[in-house]
Amino acid sequence: MIRAIRTIVFLLLASLLLTLESAGADQVSRPRILGISHMALFVGDLAKARAFYEDCVFKQGDWEGVENLVSIMGLNSQSIPVAALQRLKEHFIAGWVGYPLIGTKEQVVEGLAELERAGFDGIVLSWPRYVAGMQQFKAETFPLVQQAGLR
Repeated sequence: MIRAIRTIVFLLLASLLLTLESAGADQVSRPRILGISHMALFVGDLAKARAFYEDCVFKQGDWEGVENLVSIMGLNSQSIPVAALQRLKEHFIAGWVGYPLIGTKEQVVEGLAELERAGFDGIVLSWPRYVAGMQQFKAETFPLVQQAGLR
């Protein structure tokens, strides 16, 4: 976990240095976040999207596998608070620690907009049912992403 935080800090500093170098210190308002975030999407009516997330994570999730994974990574309750470790395991199951966006297509677009305002340069999207989720996103959500000026 500490290594991940150090990496993020390094990337932020690298981004700041690149920004300062290319624009001049007097023209910089804030650095962009260098890199890409991963996001697992659960789109639909909020109650159905939440139920789908919980089914994927808590009923069908490979909890034995995630226990092995965090053990191999050296993550345990001695290095991370128990509640935080539990959430981390959920995120691993939901989409390899991706930021889960759960809700209606409008809520998903707002979540993407929040990340854009935070300075993320890009987001890698994934879905529990990858092909069907991608097709639904393209048909129903992507037009709203375009309307919001995010693409």
